[in-house]
Amino acid sequence: METHSSPTAMEEDPAEELMPKSSSSAMPDPMADTVPRLTAKVHRRFSAEDAAAIPLSHIHYRPLQAEDMDEMMALHQEWFPVSYDQDFYNKSVGGHLYSLVATWPHVQHGGSASSVGGRASAEQPEESILGMITMSTYCEHHGEAISHVLGADCEAVCRRKRRRDFGSEEEHGPSTGALAYILTLGVAEAFRRRGLAKELIRRSLEYVERDLPEVQAMYLHVVTYNEAAILLYESCSFLRIEYFPSFYFLHGRHYDSYLYARYLRGIGIVTVHTANIGPYANITGERNRLYAQRHDYGFHVETKVIDKSRIPHWSKIHAVLLHLCEYDFVFWIDADAMFYDQDVRIEDVVPIGDVEKHIWLQHHSQDFPSSIRKELFDTGTVLFRSSPWTRRFLLEWYFYPPCQDPEILNYTEQYCFSEAYKADFMDLQTKTAALLSKELNNHQVPGPSEKGLFILHLSGQADAQRADYLREVLDGKATVFANQPEYADFRSFQQLFASHNYGGLASIHLCVVGIGDRQALLLDALLFHLTYMGVTTIILEGAPGLYSQLRKSDEIVGTKYGKRMALLSIEEYLSGKTIDGDPYVSGFYCDVTILGVESWRHMRYGHKLLGDLNLAGFSRDHEEVMAGRSFGASPLSDVFFAVLEDGCLGDAGSLHAEPDRLLDTDDFGGELDEACRFLSNSYLWLAEKLQRAVAGGIANYETNIEVLIPNSTSEPVPWRSSKPELWGVLKEGKVTFIRLPRAAFIVD
Repeated sequence: METHSSPTAMEEDPAEELMPKSSSSAMPDPMADTVPRLTAKVHRRFSAEDAAAIPLSHIHYRPLQAEDMDEMMALHQEWFPVSYDQDFYNKSVGGHLYSLVATWPHVQHGGSASSVGGRASAEQPEESILGMITMSTYCEHHGEAISHVLGADCEAVCRRKRRRDFGSEEEHGPSTGALAYILTLGVAEAFRRRGLAKELIRRSLEYVERDLPEVQAMYLHVVTYNEAAILLYESCSFLRIEYFPSFYFLHGRHYDSYLYARYLRGIGIVTVHTANIGPYANITGERNRLYAQRHDYGFHVETKVIDKSRIPHWSKIHAVLLHLCEYDFVFWIDADAMFYDQDVRIEDVVPIGDVEKHIWLQHHSQDFPSSIRKELFDTGTVLFRSSPWTRRFLLEWYFYPPCQDPEILNYTEQYCFSEAYKADFMDLQTKTAALLSKELNNHQVPGPSEKGLFILHLSGQADAQRADYLREVLDGKATVFANQPEYADFRSFQQLFASHNYGGLASIHLCVVGIGDRQALLLDALLFHLTYMGVTTIILEGAPGLYSQLRKSDEIVGTKYGKRMALLSIEEYLSGKTIDGDPYVSGFYCDVTILGVESWRHMRYGHKLLGDLNLAGFSRDHEEVMAGRSFGASPLSDVFFAVLEDGCLGDAGSLHAEPDRLLDTDDFGGELDEACRFLSNSYLWLAEKLQRAVAGGIANYETNIEVLIPNSTSEPVPWRSSKPELWGVLKEGKVTFIRLPRAAFIVD
């Protein structure tokens, strides 16, 4: 609303002093003497019962007319604690400003006033105003607000053209602009809380979108204490753009204001689906189309790679440019991503009210392939503001000179964006808003103890794996793991692991010592939720029941996650040769090691083997990596152990078998008790390593170690710093989680 000088006072009816005072939520102090009484005619014509009997679907709508002047002035005095000058009223009823009033016929019976609830009568009808909205598109009303809403001044955005008056056919008025400013909005007291104000806004939006194509947004000011009005505007998809202290001076005091805006061209979602990715793109495409339809977004699927000299990732720039002029914002989403939470709007997650920003994306997740290239951001989901700067940047990004080397082009546009950002190319750092990792998208479905997920993004996975995984997600597999009792160990493990923020690392190596029913169930859930985690099962050839256990494991996880699972033979690993005499791959390491009762049968060589497998993550032999004989170095400086006590009772140092439980189906009695004692010994071994780390200051050991990756486009990166404050033991249910530095396994 706007402040104006006081209007000419209306003559007061002697009966007015008997009328109740206004209960408008715009009044700063409802009990103050300055609150006006209800003087408009509509209050005498309709009781609350009369108003409730009138169906909103039958209410009439029309522009203000000259004969509405007195009633309009009376209602505005009741609704607002500010005064409007006569020029405002004249322009409103004269059609120079947009107006829309909701009316209902009032019937005179023999000179006495009454209303006919829900039905109009032909006897002496006279319209009563139930509510109204006034609005301006003229630049003279926008002032500095246009820069807050559109990020430009009025001269740059307003179109210098003459427009027909609202409600008349005469050419009149100053230049119109790219904004529609809601001047006033109010509803008579008896008709509130029935959706009439929302309907006035809806019809006004409909008019602007239909007849004023140059208008890009509708906006308004609202005093900060007016919670009812704020809830109304937010329910109509208005966004809070700005805060102005001491904006209003009402009844002798200053009050703050919010500026709210609703962008009219809205948001368009754009993606590229080529024929070769159909198995998973068809799934994400349908899901994303339904999401766009639900929230009234545009949705566009491009099917061609524009520049075949580059990898397809670069085609996103062409696709965004193709649709940028159609919307206020374009949201790019990779073909391997889908809107997981269909109820959350893009503008609920992305703070588009910051008009200084033209690009919104998130910091990259902690996954290894992007870290070695020092990529800063995830460009799989990006929101672009439609602006001249954005269009120019997209073109410059595509041809950014430091990225034109053919080898660099194969690292995708994501790497190039990071390089441009680090150089602050085109003031990119000021124009970009970087959300925290996982706020916009995440590469895994959240577990039971994690917060919700907006977009699921399966970057870097095999096509078949993406399609299978998406089907499981949509079939509700996460609910099974979250609720069924046999997955209790997973829920405990996930809660403990998630607290360390390492759940999404692409390069993490999970080692499971032994295999059986318990581990297989845990792996089924872990591989589903930790989508980048590869698993190696460490086995001892000749261990009792080994092959029956492996077959059972394949039934649960092998057919779904076979490409993410491997077997490591302890005998072959220690000898350095396969059973056929070929060299065995060296340099294998563990980041997370899972021990359970089923591990006992495979630990003939004692715990030193586990120490060697964790310490192997220090390997930096470039030649061995290039020759395919080593996995290279881990990006983690700390390692994790998870001990599953399922089947055991007692304290960590004195575990024993639960009554009537077996180690597995091949256990004929007694083995479970020995397996539980093995877990107690494992606790003692880990406690000694942890104590050695805490007492010896080992955290400083790995600070200078670097990860060397062949064909990297950047300098080697330091190891992820160790976090001594997180070293220690946590327990949840039957799962104990231990974190300690990798260097703790160095032999003195």
